[in-house]
Amino acid sequence: MPSPYPVASLLGSLLFLMRHEPHATEHHVALLGALRAVRDGRRLTLKAEAEGLRINDQTAALDSPGTALVSEQMLLHGIGTLELSAELAEADLLRLMGVLAAFPGTYATFADVQDALGGTASRIGLIGTTSDFEVFKPMPWRPRSPLEAHGALEGAGPDLLDILRDHADAFERSQEVSLESVAEDADTDALVSGGTTAAPRPELDQLVHRGRAAIDRSDWNGLLDVALEILEAESQSPSDLTGITYRIELRRLLARKQLVMIAGFTHTERRQEAITVLRRFGAESTEILMTMLVEADTISERRAYYSAITQISHGTEAVVFHLSHPQWFVVRNAADLCGEMRLAGAVPDLVRQCHHEDERVRKAVAEALGRIGTPAALDGLRKVLLDPAAAVRVKALAHLSGPQARGMAGAIGNLLEREEGEEVRQEGLLALGRIATPEAVALLGEWAAPGGKLLGRRPLAIRLAAVRGLVLAGPAALNVLATLQRDELPELRQVATRAINALKP
Repeated sequence: MPSPYPVASLLGSLLFLMRHEPHATEHHVALLGALRAVRDGRRLTLKAEAEGLRINDQTAALDSPGTALVSEQMLLHGIGTLELSAELAEADLLRLMGVLAAFPGTYATFADVQDALGGTASRIGLIGTTSDFEVFKPMPWRPRSPLEAHGALEGAGPDLLDILRDHADAFERSQEVSLESVAEDADTDALVSGGTTAAPRPELDQLVHRGRAAIDRSDWNGLLDVALEILEAESQSPSDLTGITYRIELRRLLARKQLVMIAGFTHTERRQEAITVLRRFGAESTEILMTMLVEADTISERRAYYSAITQISHGTEAVVFHLSHPQWFVVRNAADLCGEMRLAGAVPDLVRQCHHEDERVRKAVAEALGRIGTPAALDGLRKVLLDPAAAVRVKALAHLSGPQARGMAGAIGNLLEREEGEEVRQEGLLALGRIATPEAVALLGEWAAPGGKLLGRRPLAIRLAAVRGLVLAGPAALNVLATLQRDELPELRQVATRAINALKP
């Protein structure tokens, strides 16, 4: 296979569609046909790593289209390697993509993933992983209940000024709006554009009564159903004025205790329905989920709450606040979320944790800063490149790519000069390739060169890593690769020739 990138892109597109448009059969068939043409009857071996996706014998960088989605979903579901034979039926491939597309937390164990695959599991090579790419790990410490922080406010009701802000007078007027179902009389004004009769709206007082009855019975499933009906009725309201009334009653109905119960559904098959409701409560929902995240006993719970927080994307100050938590794993989890959500406002707090005593926290901070990628975040990464732990330095380099990281080429060059660890050097050379500025390409050319005649000779492995970096840099590196075709080592000449052929249109 000449390049892993078309395969990664097609698999990522198929995975995205299986998650968000599972019934788009026409698109599925088109992608399967394109993938069949690219494979050309070849066997596929996918090996997921936290820093990339290895397809057969080549690695696709995380910042290429589709690669990050495929790699991360495999690791989140505990899959290290997939072996797809040339004869694998397309139905089996679709089944595999459907399982991989599930949100984190859907499958508690690797065995659950195999069960979900059914007969497909016997027709593919499926190897689990012991990778530390877990969103969370269970810890014995348990903080206070999420209900205790606001126990004193129980029964106080919502702050209507906060709900309505500049619409207080609109709320008063909305009390006069009739919420009765639309009459079926064709002579009434209940005709919408197109001449059809508007669908009857649920009566708000009935919905509220059902919701309160569900609370009295501790029927949280029933309460979630009512909340969803209120949201649906709001979306069908004929005016913003009427919609405000539905929003107010929903907030009156769901106090903090009820929100906690609904947040618990994010660890069940009703996760997306619960998230739909939680989004309406913004920062309060994020705060509740963060507390539940700290309290959770199992990895699957932590993954579910993690996924829910990233989908709400409001109240991010609750996430940033936990960066100063005394427990290391809470800080690590908060840093992971900051990176996943690209929270530029969290950069100062992340930089303050660059010298955290726990290496696992520093790795999470390095990855978060690299994902955020703002100038302030890159300044913080310069400090991380001096970290005493090689694993942290690798994390700091792994997410550097593109024009936004152009200012890091010099810092990476200095790191390569003083670095002794081969893994860090290789990751630094790959980072230069992803940055692909003229300065980065020049540095790669220096490291791909043989070095001195007797002293300062560079190892073959490092020179080959530099060539891989040049390939990532694309056509801008063709001139440098051309000089390597005259290298004294046949291995370098062959690799350079193959790289040039791959890069030429």
